[in-house]
Amino acid sequence: MSRKTHGAPAGGGAPFAMREYATGPSQRASSITFLDPDLGWLDFSPLELPHNTTAYGIVVFHGAATGNLYVALYDSLNYAPNNRLAVSPNTVASGASQLQYIPFTASVDITANLYFCALEPSNDTDTYMQNINAIRMNLPAGIDNGLIWYRQNLGAYLVPPAAAAASQATTIGNQPLMRLRVAVI
Repeated sequence: MSRKTHGAPAGGGAPFAMREYATGPSQRASSITFLDPDLGWLDFSPLELPHNTTAYGIVVFHGAATGNLYVALYDSLNYAPNNRLAVSPNTVASGASQLQYIPFTASVDITANLYFCALEPSNDTDTYMQNINAIRMNLPAGIDNGLIWYRQNLGAYLVPPAAAAASQATTIGNQPLMRLRVAVI
């Protein structure tokens, strides 16, 4: 988590601070690895938010980035992505080996709950930092092994849909690492 201080919001008001919450499992490998996304696929990474706040956008870390991307925030139903709460405009990737903050078209007030940050690149050559959970393993039913991630095949580069129809990802690792930027309470 990082903390950033900002001036007064547009339209006036008191200055406020921002914080970022990372998606995915809490155990990460120490090395940096990158996910090579598939064209037309929307990847959803889980995020458990511990308090009510306002969400402003998503931060991603590029490996190689030459195209455009969308990011979005979804609520959850039965631990899966459900309805889109916020989406970014079509955004040009900032370049290789860089963090990039992508604001939503409008901020959204959210409550303490499970959410999914979604990433959709415009090509299949861009790479993004991924979550790695070295200790995650396949366990018998009924034993909690952490939150899972989801994917949805959109068939083409499109605005992320208003309602998710995602399937559970079949791999244990490789979910994109994103950070949700929110106002500090």
